[in-house]
Amino acid sequence: ESVQKEDLIQAVLIADNYDDFFSPVTDIPCLMPLVNRPLLDYTLQCLAAARVQEVIIFTALHSQKIKKFISGGRWGRMTVNVVVSDGCRSLGDALRDLDAKALIRSDFILLTGDIVANLKLLPALERHKKIQKMDSGAAMTIIYKECGQKLRSDEDQIYLAVDSNTDRILLHHRCNSVKKNINIEVSLLLEHENIDMRCDLLDTKICICSVTVPPLFSDNFDFQTRDDFVRGLLMDEEILASTVYSYVLPSTEYAASVTSWQNYHYISHDVIHRWTYPLVPDVFVDEHYSYKRKHIYIQEDITLAQGCSLFEDVVIGGGSIIQENAEISNSVIGKKCKIAANSCVTNSHLFSNVTVESGCKIDYCVIAEGCVLKKGVKLTSCIVGPGVVLDKDKVLINLRLQSTKPLGEFEALSEKAYIYVPDDEDDNEEESGSESDIEGNRKRIWRGLKLDPPHIPVEDTSESEASASERGSPIQDDTNLFYNEVVDSLQRGYEDKLPCVNLVLEVNSSRYAYNVTVNEVNYYVVKAILTLKDDFSWEALSAKLKYFMPLFVNYMRNEMAMADCLQAIEDCREMHPQLDLVIMKLIHLLYNKDILSEESILKWYKNPRPDSIKEIRKKVQPFIKWLEEAEMSESEEE
Repeated sequence: ESVQKEDLIQAVLIADNYDDFFSPVTDIPCLMPLVNRPLLDYTLQCLAAARVQEVIIFTALHSQKIKKFISGGRWGRMTVNVVVSDGCRSLGDALRDLDAKALIRSDFILLTGDIVANLKLLPALERHKKIQKMDSGAAMTIIYKECGQKLRSDEDQIYLAVDSNTDRILLHHRCNSVKKNINIEVSLLLEHENIDMRCDLLDTKICICSVTVPPLFSDNFDFQTRDDFVRGLLMDEEILASTVYSYVLPSTEYAASVTSWQNYHYISHDVIHRWTYPLVPDVFVDEHYSYKRKHIYIQEDITLAQGCSLFEDVVIGGGSIIQENAEISNSVIGKKCKIAANSCVTNSHLFSNVTVESGCKIDYCVIAEGCVLKKGVKLTSCIVGPGVVLDKDKVLINLRLQSTKPLGEFEALSEKAYIYVPDDEDDNEEESGSESDIEGNRKRIWRGLKLDPPHIPVEDTSESEASASERGSPIQDDTNLFYNEVVDSLQRGYEDKLPCVNLVLEVNSSRYAYNVTVNEVNYYVVKAILTLKDDFSWEALSAKLKYFMPLFVNYMRNEMAMADCLQAIEDCREMHPQLDLVIMKLIHLLYNKDILSEESILKWYKNPRPDSIKEIRKKVQPFIKWLEEAEMSESEEE
């Protein structure tokens, strides 16, 4: 029932992506850098650590580049072989080709080349062998990871019906924009006493396969993706005499696959926050990083000018130059990049040799190697391909850019910047009700790094129901769920007078459960404190501030956090005009307690949002005047 020492542990790694979803950044996603390291390296490091002895990398499109990468790597005693087969355009084609070549000799691990994981595979293999003893038709065990309410793109959302006694999968439904309803056969409910319905699992794209899997693909040419395979086995169980099982990873292990830009962003975040340990930048021997406070990783040969700011969750590759007054947070900077003075990079990923000139602002973007952003460029939610050059003062939102001119009549944004046009743009995106997995040919909607709240269609309702829904609360996305949990925690803590250190632990736990950003944590903690019990008298407010002061001290640690705090105060005033009477006292108190700095208050006051209410700044004007006069008197004394 266990994996013996003499058993050869094989893994089949599918290196090709079979779509152009990551274009124009790359056409080989498995070699794309994630936190300045190729994705394929993470996958192979994981397999080597899991004591896999032989890896067969299957590719049909980019064999030379993959062979070159493999030739320069070291993965202990694990042997890595590249199998090339022209003409394969799907996972099904690859497995049929492997079956024809008779390369599979025993149970094997099937996975893609874009996986970041620190899991132990032997327990899953042993579980699969144990199942085979009880069920000779067991063909596959799919490995899942519990992810709770973590942000997921549509492609990640799956619904499973699992026999709770055997872990056998009875229903497998992947969410898509075509089919929203889930139908469960009554016979399943009658045949199985205990069934778990799961929607909290993330498909790791790793599975344990029996030797019967390649022949099953060979016998069924309509199996193009792994989802096709699973669905076919569930629909024709009696004919194919094969079953599929699930295996859920322990909470201490991590595994995720980069299937979209959203996944890429939050997996990078997980690596930076060390959920993937030992696969973290400062542990890799060949390219060592120094690990600093606030999850900052830097290599030794970088240049940091005086006055530049690295806030948190920052990785900077070797040879990069960060000039004065540049600000970087929640971002990865590749090797030999240059970030010029007064530029701001947030929530973004810059590959190697990227030049960002002065005054640029980049938020939620991927910038591929060799790009140049000239003075004053502002990019939001853009994916920029290699070699793009953007002229100064360009402002672009939610675009994919390429450096070469597409076929046809297309206007250039700059001399070397064009809007990316997919090869299949003219295809009918609305066709096919297929539930094909993202490994296959289903047309996917492009999105940037940032996940929008999921769209939930509303069925036909009566007029009264429709009008009620308009007045009702908004859809509960993960940010709202996080805020509700924070309010509950703080209210309970305030009523029971719990130590604030316990509340910090609860807030941080909710943060990781819902995958919210640090800025959102700062903002919603302040908002929750101010609106607690809806009592805005100074007596009540000062009592709350006195009790929750340890939370302010814990979260308001830098200028960015102070800006979040002031924004929360302003937004609370917009919703609760009663705060007008105490807003100056509130900001003054936070200033006296060293929660807000003079610089942060003056910057907030002098840079209002276009939609800001003018009365707010009128109310705090006396305090601002006092600050400015105090600053002038100090400078005169000096």
